[in-house]
Amino acid sequence: MKKDTGTTNLECMAEKPRTLQGAGRMSQMAGKSGKDKEGGSVVIVLTSGEIDVVYTALLAGMRAVSNGVDCTIYFSSWGLIRLKKKGYSLSLARRAFPMGLLMRGGLDGGPISRYNFFGLGRLIFKVLTRRSDVGDIHGLMEDYRSLGGRVVACEYSMDIMGFEKGDMDESLVDEYGAIGPYIREGLEADLTVVI
Repeated sequence: MKKDTGTTNLECMAEKPRTLQGAGRMSQMAGKSGKDKEGGSVVIVLTSGEIDVVYTALLAGMRAVSNGVDCTIYFSSWGLIRLKKKGYSLSLARRAFPMGLLMRGGLDGGPISRYNFFGLGRLIFKVLTRRSDVGDIHGLMEDYRSLGGRVVACEYSMDIMGFEKGDMDESLVDEYGAIGPYIREGLEADLTVVI
């Protein structure tokens, strides 16, 4: 049984060392000293919809914003499905019917990347993350956004998969963006990560 330590995700992050590994090295590679740009910026492109991968991206993003680094996570391709409303889309009249029927929406609705065992692996992963000091995926998303992290849903992926803004969970999405703004932000960022 889990002991309640009374600490939140934010308190756990504050207790750990507040250094972003590699930030100095990356800024030097970009031709800037770490003092030229206060905090820096990171862009994470999330193309996977598996919940362990989403969890890792949110954990990295939360670590960045807790260290004063601007962070934007672009949910694209299969990652976009994690921003959909929970459950399956069963409407036959919509273009999104095949994707909505095949892929369960919701932040924690996807499979894990390895050892899924027909959904049992996903349940085990959820139990393990709830027991950890960091918490579950919903708590990570809430803390990431409350610290100033941005979540952008890729409009092109929405169009390809037949999703509309009404299909998305508005409580998870800060804005909708196309490839142009991502390219601009990625060029200006100190670090870009594609997961």
